[in-house]
Amino acid sequence: MLALGRNSCSFNLIHSDVWGPCPTTTVNGFRYFVSFIDCFSRATWIYLMKNKSDVFACFKDFHKEMQTQYGAVVKVLRSDNGTEYTNRAFGEYLSSQGIQHQTTCPYTPEQNGVAERKNRHLLEVTRSMMISIKVSKYLWSQAVLTAVYLINRVPSRVLDWKSPMEMLKGKNKDILPLKTFGCVCFVQDNRPNVRKLDPRAVKCIFVGYSGTQKGYVCWSPVEKRLFVSMDVTFRELEPYYSSEDTSPFGDSLDTGGMRREGESSNDGERRMVSVGGIGCPIIENSPVIEPEKEDSAVVEPIIERNESEGGRTQAQGESRYREAYVRRTKQNEGAVFTVSPMPSPLSLPTPTLETLSPSTSDPEYTGDMIPLSTPPTPLPVRRTIRENAGIPPDWYGFPHDIAQFVSYSHISPVHGAFIASLDTVSIPKCWQVAKEDSKWKVAMLEELSALRKNKTWELVSLPPGKKAVGCKWVFTVK
Repeated sequence: MLALGRNSCSFNLIHSDVWGPCPTTTVNGFRYFVSFIDCFSRATWIYLMKNKSDVFACFKDFHKEMQTQYGAVVKVLRSDNGTEYTNRAFGEYLSSQGIQHQTTCPYTPEQNGVAERKNRHLLEVTRSMMISIKVSKYLWSQAVLTAVYLINRVPSRVLDWKSPMEMLKGKNKDILPLKTFGCVCFVQDNRPNVRKLDPRAVKCIFVGYSGTQKGYVCWSPVEKRLFVSMDVTFRELEPYYSSEDTSPFGDSLDTGGMRREGESSNDGERRMVSVGGIGCPIIENSPVIEPEKEDSAVVEPIIERNESEGGRTQAQGESRYREAYVRRTKQNEGAVFTVSPMPSPLSLPTPTLETLSPSTSDPEYTGDMIPLSTPPTPLPVRRTIRENAGIPPDWYGFPHDIAQFVSYSHISPVHGAFIASLDTVSIPKCWQVAKEDSKWKVAMLEELSALRKNKTWELVSLPPGKKAVGCKWVFTVK
């Protein structure tokens, strides 16, 4: 049984309400939407608007669509007392069409409860979809349209577990496979200006379903345009924006102060820099923070390499250092000092002020020299490769014997027995030799039986002047 208080015929009563203004403007400049709800089927239609005054034009489009697509006659329109409904032009149109306009009493929104609750339902679904996958707020219009698409096709307890589209059309028609709103998707790029080495897909955000085409609607933050296509690859578990603060393309997720395009901001421009394979946001206009210490040395290590007797280059344990370039104050700018050869790390003494301070008696000492706070640590020395690696010793016997390179010690006993038995089996070269052996003859008969069972061939007469294609038996042990 259907709930009481509902009309028994579609489009006898239409509920309507306006939502807005939204603090975030969409890409197309929309800030409002108006909803029209059929009282019988609870089917919902919404129209996005830039201004409240567009309600009249939206209702005329809705009325004509119902007349053309469903052959229906709207008898009653119920709304609040907003001036977008009670203006002169709206009233004259309703009178000319014979539509009765019912309005609520002042400050009594519960009399238009169907439209009020529907708007709340739409916003709850929209908000949950956007927050769950971190979608930018300027895409709220696409999220609302997607919410309407889903609600119209989901069964409802009020409708005796039928969907609004089933109540209106008898069944759900033209339903595309549902995808996760806001996930990463790749749209096949079939534009004629795509060259041979250009990417064949555009990375986008899935934002809904088209109402006029059988395809998915995808938004590209890079190109700032919508794509409608069926050639889309989805990554439903991967959100487009991996952070709550910024996206890889500079789209701010907190779009409270966003302009029309939803891409600009008054703060310093943020962009991503890849550091070791990890994307890190930086602010271009932020001041550069210098390190506390004014003098910091960067030492370039050089490892001496000597030629060994065998002609191989081996790294020795000692390491020497070239010139160290030091960041100095203006009076010492550009100065260069040298560092004496460093011993191995195990023999390094504990540095003291006396050992680190340059000696004025050193003939190479200049006034521009600055001691290092700590001695540079030598790089670890890499071990050399053995000359006889992989080469068996001479006492194995013949130097090229395969036994020196192949061993059965790492295989199981079953496989070892099988390999050993291969030498005792004689593999024939042709079927004339194979038929003389009873075991090979049984194997040949089993193969022919399998071919007949599978109907591999069909015996026919050879056409005159033609030659038959021959075949060959191949024998092996498996």
